[in-house]
Amino acid sequence: MPDPARPDPTAEAAAAHAAVAIFSVSRHCSRRPRARRRA
Repeated sequence: MPDPARPDPTAEAAAAHAAVAIFSVSRHCSRRPRARRRA
């Protein structure tokens, strides 16, 4: 970690991408009764 005060942009982008992916997967699973893949 270079500086704890400044978050890593790559880690921040990865966290945002993961959040979006989890949200989309959860919405997809809630919309369809049978999910193609389980997360």
